[in-house]
Amino acid sequence: MHERIDQDSAGVYFLSVEEFESRRPPQAATPVESAAPEGARMSHSRKEVEEAWRHFVEVGDSGDWNAWADLHSEDGVWVEHHLGTVRGREAIRELILEVMKPVPMMEFPVAWHVIEGDRVVYYPWQVFPDPNGKGEEFRFGCVTILEYAGKGLWSYQEDLYNPKEGEAVVQRWLAAGGKLAT
Repeated sequence: MHERIDQDSAGVYFLSVEEFESRRPPQAATPVESAAPEGARMSHSRKEVEEAWRHFVEVGDSGDWNAWADLHSEDGVWVEHHLGTVRGREAIRELILEVMKPVPMMEFPVAWHVIEGDRVVYYPWQVFPDPNGKGEEFRFGCVTILEYAGKGLWSYQEDLYNPKEGEAVVQRWLAAGGKLAT
């Protein structure tokens, strides 16, 4: 099962420094990296990281969650603060297929992104289509942090959003006539 994070009564999540550090992605040891001083990181080119990120977003937008899971390294870590921490590509696949099954209609337009070394931080809106076609917005924000592992794969993903806001959006969408997939 997925490990959980401590949550206070206001819905705020807290991590100890030790827990935060334990969630950092493992550093792959290639011959070049293993010769580097301890703690040093090799960085991929900005072009490679940006192209891999754009592909990651495109695959997520396609709704092919098996292909999306394949973009995580075999030992990848996904910290999903509402659902817990998932370790390993196949566990990531299992969870994303479960989570997205009832909401294949969701869209994830990106408001902005920042790339620093192998890290990408971006803001994908979590959007449900207007069931009445009147232009009403049903969305909530999210910040996603990714660590690039090379070869088109991501070793770490962390999604930060307010689950209470997400739940309120879903409830409002359902009340307006939105339907979950069965």
